[in-house]
Amino acid sequence: MKIDLLEFAQQGREAEGEIPIASLSRVDSPDPTGALRWAATGALVGREQVPQLRLVVDGSIVLVCQRCLGPMEQAIAIDSHFRIAPDEATAAALDDDDSIDVLAQSADFDLHLLVEDEVILALPISPRHAVCPPGPADGAVADRRPSPFAALAALKSGRPEGDGEEGP
Repeated sequence: MKIDLLEFAQQGREAEGEIPIASLSRVDSPDPTGALRWAATGALVGREQVPQLRLVVDGSIVLVCQRCLGPMEQAIAIDSHFRIAPDEATAAALDDDDSIDVLAQSADFDLHLLVEDEVILALPISPRHAVCPPGPADGAVADRRPSPFAALAALKSGRPEGDGEEGP
């Protein structure tokens, strides 16, 4: 969705919708079904009537857990505020203040691209379950492999490995 960013803020406009996860080309999800809900609100804030944009994004995305490599659902809850600067040079100068992000005025600003940028910034660098769910092969792999300690015990006692006894 393209908007005139300054006009959007000056007129206090609002826009909302859903963006399909499959359309977020820079987000890698093993299950790109579903969508994120977003809402954008423009306003003139403070005594100086500074144009600002508020963006709220809500939903969840399926990511790959970096520990177990299984799918995991990641909640997305974004509430970002942006100051609108008249040009790129002013935006760069104002962006030194970390309290609010700055966007340069654009007559054809891509709101969906901003949603995607904010989602990417909200994602964890290395997504992981708090506790990974047990996989189908977790028990089977452990049962098939001989214990390295049983092999050491067999060497120490002089018995052949795999005679069923544990050691002293």
